Amino acid sequence: MSLPVPTLHTDRLLLRPFLDADGEDLYALQSNAQVMRFWDSPPWTDRSRIERFLAGCRQMSDDGSGVRIAVARRSDERFIGWCTLTARS
Repeated sequence: MSLPVPTLHTDRLLLRPFLDADGEDLYALQSNAQVMRFWDSPPWTDRSRIERFLAGCRQMSDDGSGVRIAVARRSDERFIGWCTLTARS
């Protein structure tokens, strides 16, 4: 069963599905060693990771295992981060 990616608004943030336009900002985040220092994987060094990540987002939603949600500033809708919601069995 597919899981739809929710869109949620707060005063300052917009949580929404990933857009192809998020790719470069996503790469900037994921390739930053300071940002990734406590992450469970090393910083990205190859831009092909963008499409693989976005394809993985679609796959998670399609197979019902969870959703990855882009976090954007509400003021300009610019991507600033992401989170994952995992489905429980």
